[in-house]
Amino acid sequence: MIPAVFRNALPGCRELTILLVFLTLAVGAAVRAEVPLYETEVVWSDQDADRANAFRQALRQVIVKVTGLRGFPDSAQIGSLVENAQGLVQQYQLRVVEAGLGGTSVQEPRLWAQFDQAAVDRLVREAGLPVWGKTRPQVLAWVVVENKGSLQVVGSDGTEEAAWILRHGAASRGVPLFLPLLDLEDQTLAGPPELWVEAGFRIREASERYQPGSILIGRIRQGVLWEAQWSLLLPDGAQRWDAEGDVFELVVDEGVHEAIDSLAAHYMNTVTDTGGAAIVVSVSGVHDFMGYARTMRYLEALNEVESVDVLAVVSGRLRLGLTLRTGVTGLRELVGLGSTLAEDIGDVDGALALRLLP
Repeated sequence: MIPAVFRNALPGCRELTILLVFLTLAVGAAVRAEVPLYETEVVWSDQDADRANAFRQALRQVIVKVTGLRGFPDSAQIGSLVENAQGLVQQYQLRVVEAGLGGTSVQEPRLWAQFDQAAVDRLVREAGLPVWGKTRPQVLAWVVVENKGSLQVVGSDGTEEAAWILRHGAASRGVPLFLPLLDLEDQTLAGPPELWVEAGFRIREASERYQPGSILIGRIRQGVLWEAQWSLLLPDGAQRWDAEGDVFELVVDEGVHEAIDSLAAHYMNTVTDTGGAAIVVSVSGVHDFMGYARTMRYLEALNEVESVDVLAVVSGRLRLGLTLRTGVTGLRELVGLGSTLAEDIGDVDGALALRLLP
């Protein structure tokens, strides 16, 4: 990679860049991976005017991730927001990367930009658009392709392009997606035959060790056109749809975007169906300052939580008053997606009972 050129760098920017490179290499292997919502990378040219356009394009992509919307709304108010894109940039980096697949990669100039989270959230809300919080369901994708009589699971040799399309499509919407390891355990429980007939129980059993927030199953075959059957398994049900097209890559891309449309609709409905609320929660397992700090950081970082007030700390239990932008149902779903808190059975003196996970 050609050395990056830094502009408008904050203290510690070099260390941050090294960390970002390391995290990029780890994407797909970590079950608890997260997709950065307030940063993105776009093609740029060496002209100042084009760089300004690149900042606007980058902000458009960030808004798609933050809102969960597939397309960018066309309105004068949003256009004005994007026009001031450069003023919302915290830092940016110019670099050249290898782009392309299948031995056809080329060097391509890119502009990486990170935007101010609070400013973006505020302007998006002022424009009347939803803000989908950072806690999002991780998608485990089991996709099998029938081609000339053979079945091949995406993630195995020869399916690199389909795997890239799945991951890239999900990342562009701010949702982490990963593929199964396809080791002996996976092949035994959910090999190509089980995936092709969508053996739901076997697929769920094979997925348990990955602890996904949702499971995407795709079955694609070539007839006159490429035909796909998709299923999205959620904790409380499933959604299914069909798609077809004459280009394999577009059928795969449409499948992952339809899945994220469904996820966004599900969790946005959860956020908005009951409105905001003021509630009391009781968090057990808080035995030291580190546990207290983890709990507070987690709750204060949720976009769906407007404020957190400490009411009492007694015998390893933290009692908090929360003001929510969502309803209690929304908070419960968010906690279920994370790895910091979990819901306990029942309540404690009328409070929602949670526990701090190790």
